[in-house]
Amino acid sequence: MRKAFFRYSFVSGLCVLLCYLSACEATKRVAADDYLLRENKVYVNGTPTDDAKINNFIFQKPNSYILGLPVSLYIYNWANPYSEEEFVQWLDNHPRWHRFLNGFLSKKQVGRLQESFLVSGIDHQLQKIGEAPVILDTAQVRRSTKQLAAYYRSIGYFNAKVGDSIRKLTKTEKRTATVDYYIQTGDRYYIDSLKTAITSPEIDSVYRLHLDKTLLKQGAPYQLADFAGERTRLYTLFRNKGFYTFQQSSINFEIVRDTVHKQKDRNLQVTTNIGDLIERDGDVVTTKKYKVHHINKIRMYTDYDSQTDKSAL
Repeated sequence: MRKAFFRYSFVSGLCVLLCYLSACEATKRVAADDYLLRENKVYVNGTPTDDAKINNFIFQKPNSYILGLPVSLYIYNWANPYSEEEFVQWLDNHPRWHRFLNGFLSKKQVGRLQESFLVSGIDHQLQKIGEAPVILDTAQVRRSTKQLAAYYRSIGYFNAKVGDSIRKLTKTEKRTATVDYYIQTGDRYYIDSLKTAITSPEIDSVYRLHLDKTLLKQGAPYQLADFAGERTRLYTLFRNKGFYTFQQSSINFEIVRDTVHKQKDRNLQVTTNIGDLIERDGDVVTTKKYKVHHINKIRMYTDYDSQTDKSAL
């Protein structure tokens, strides 16, 4: 009986809270010329998507929602951002109270009173707990569009096109905006052939011995992250195999694709170039083949004195 009553009380209280929140104005702290960002929508080749990876490239996110309500925004809106200024104005409008407080406390303490929990502290706390309204920023929309295009190019959609559209809802009491992002991916490009151009015979020998660990696979889609990972893998490999002067800048990838018939030919020819060691001495630049370095001598230094009389120990 008690459990049923508790559930009923909880549900009733929740309903009352939600009704109260729904009566709050989400755009209460939004300036007359601004718009509250209500939602971002992404369409890939005409199909809506909520892929978290894609949405991560959108810089501006709307306020969070719980059960369809921006609860954190409502909490923020409960706070009075002008509580301190209004308290000072109240003192100016009530000189008797001002003199009484100065006499009862002190002028310095009255000055601190405006920052107290009773006057403005609760408002500051509500602002910390809640979320400030996310105001539509068209510059951020443009940045997001460029970022989405760069992402799709990084995974092999070199001809991807990304556009955006801002839908504004304008009313006296409600000013919100929804941003739509439209992505046309085009065809994806794939690795067709893998070649090498390695100047150092010793580097070339180590490279071929560990070729099965390469991140670049024939027939795999182009992924910029794979090329970055392959460069790191090779750098670590050569350093661990005795080429301790190896420079990561010696590794480059040449990627060739048919730009004339780009819609027909989606195959990429990839060449891994590993050049020589580059050394600079002032304005003089020299190159030389990488060589494996071997350990020549090992010296050990201890604090043990061999002349110490062992019988005294």
